Amino acid sequence: RASVCEHRRPFSSYAMPWISPAAAHAVHHRVRGSSRRLSAKVVAVAQGDGRAAKTKKTASKSKSTLASKSQSRLEKTRSAIAQALSGRKTQVVSKGSKDLLLSRATVARALSQSKLSSAKMKSKQKRVLLLDAIKVVRVRSARIARRPPRFNPKKVTKSWVKSLMALYTNGSSFLTEAEYSAMAKAAVTMQTEEGALAKLTLPESSAITIIGDTHGQYDDVVTILEAVGLPSSKNVVLFNGDIVDRGPKQIQLLSLVLALKLAFPGSVHVVRGNHETRTMNQFTERGFAEVVQQRFTESLWNNFCDYFDELPVMALISNSLVCVHGGLPQHVASGFHLSTLEHMGKVRSPDLAESEAADMYNELMWNDSSPENGFSPNQRGPDVKSFGPDVTLKFLKENDLSLVVRSHDVRHEGYEVEHDNRLVTVFSAPAYCGMANKAAFLRFAAKDMVDGTAVKDDNIFQFEARPLMTAKKVAVLRRRVRAFDKKHGVQRVH
Repeated sequence: RASVCEHRRPFSSYAMPWISPAAAHAVHHRVRGSSRRLSAKVVAVAQGDGRAAKTKKTASKSKSTLASKSQSRLEKTRSAIAQALSGRKTQVVSKGSKDLLLSRATVARALSQSKLSSAKMKSKQKRVLLLDAIKVVRVRSARIARRPPRFNPKKVTKSWVKSLMALYTNGSSFLTEAEYSAMAKAAVTMQTEEGALAKLTLPESSAITIIGDTHGQYDDVVTILEAVGLPSSKNVVLFNGDIVDRGPKQIQLLSLVLALKLAFPGSVHVVRGNHETRTMNQFTERGFAEVVQQRFTESLWNNFCDYFDELPVMALISNSLVCVHGGLPQHVASGFHLSTLEHMGKVRSPDLAESEAADMYNELMWNDSSPENGFSPNQRGPDVKSFGPDVTLKFLKENDLSLVVRSHDVRHEGYEVEHDNRLVTVFSAPAYCGMANKAAFLRFAAKDMVDGTAVKDDNIFQFEARPLMTAKKVAVLRRRVRAFDKKHGVQRVH
């Protein structure tokens, strides 16, 4: 039976309902040949005498016949209407064995047009007649998202990215393994140009959005993109690690990030997190390796891992702030300048290598912040440390910076400002692993980095898990972003 979520969440120019793969399959095969005919032949609710209007396939039925329908059928229809009116998923058993979608709008229209209230009968009889009078409702044909054109690294455009997002949003469908493999290889070729330290300079009248851990929660990343818009020369987006592992749509999210990187190479950046490693992919519950190999092959997972190996572990933005997934390494105690990392080169498998450079890589991806000064032991393991406010201050002074942005830790509110306003932790996966945490992302304008970057309330944008983000809440979040851009002189590119 087709089961389609009625709630609409528009993205840009799209306004499509979410639909499960099973629903898409059912609707495609059952409605494809008859949707036009059914759409044109809506059975109206009975007028003054309470009978249903006739159609070519539905004969007129008397009141007594309608009232004598089985109680189970009436209860099923009553439940379906109640669910439809509350905006939940619904499925209706219509005439014969066909299962058709009862839309909320259709039910409301049928109720408003009904004249049963004027009929001289008891209220219970009216209810029975009304419920059973809706024989065949207008089918809201589920819009099966068309897959984007076959992947071509030279033809990844904004419209192609939108088509990919529509495919994922409306059916949880996938591209082919060959396309994902080609996408990963194209991203590897592009990523090799960056070193261990990514250096970004924001253009004038632009802003950057920093997204924390997302862990395969594709739908929540869509919430962020609905609010800030797709990347452009004036709208830079940085993913601060941990894109995969544990979440429900890991392949979809990573391929979206790759597509964004290929479509907007100068406006999308990714920092490596501890989950962008082979070890974590293999040993995490519902890890990325398991997810990929269940649907595709190990070869594809290795191609994705090759991309992870090329990612930088730190990003320097406009010589003002740095983004790192985990935290600062113990090398700060003896003096740690960014030039050291810049000239050190990449360590492609830090979780498997044994060297001083690999140890630094692992600390940058794993270390946590702490309110206690110095470096202290960490519950994550003997090789992981927690660093305090004095370490952050020393690092910032030596490198002439003003702020450290990190992720890696769940925060109940989605963020936390620490170390005397010198460090902020941002986490962008709401309801992570069944918890009740909110999520957040950060947004900084280019002109505010001239005299040093400080975290203020208007730099922080909180949001909730996708099922709780109604269209109204998404609109409020989008208005906040636009108000921020207007206040800070950010030019929007449509």
